[in-house]
Amino acid sequence: MNAQFGSAQLFGVWQLVSLDAIKPNGEATTGWLGAKPTGLLVYDRSGYMSVQIMSGPRGRSGQDQYYAYFGTFEIDERAQTVIHRVHGALRPDEVGVNYKQDFTLSPDQLTLLTARHLVDGEERRNRIAWRRIEESEI
Repeated sequence: MNAQFGSAQLFGVWQLVSLDAIKPNGEATTGWLGAKPTGLLVYDRSGYMSVQIMSGPRGRSGQDQYYAYFGTFEIDERAQTVIHRVHGALRPDEVGVNYKQDFTLSPDQLTLLTARHLVDGEERRNRIAWRRIEESEI
């Protein structure tokens, strides 16, 4: 793990605040997990990470979506990127994938911006905002 800059600030548990899909014109739309998804992101000091996100609002139909993976991470301070190296995932095709994401970081907020991808033929990026969970909240 390249942990010069943000590692000390990035370590910890983060609670999902929002997940938006950003169109090429900058318009933010509801992300693929609904209007109010919930989730946790964990970065530990040994270089491991995990992310879990559940769709929201939840229904009783059993059709809820759940997204999760774990692995290691690497920070590039100069490029303001973090790479999630997926070791295990709910989706088997994600194992071995490296997700490079732009990030902005303040003491209590982390925003990740995913790589561009196509949704119904239109380019999108996911903007995922997280709030640090303090030890007193756990």
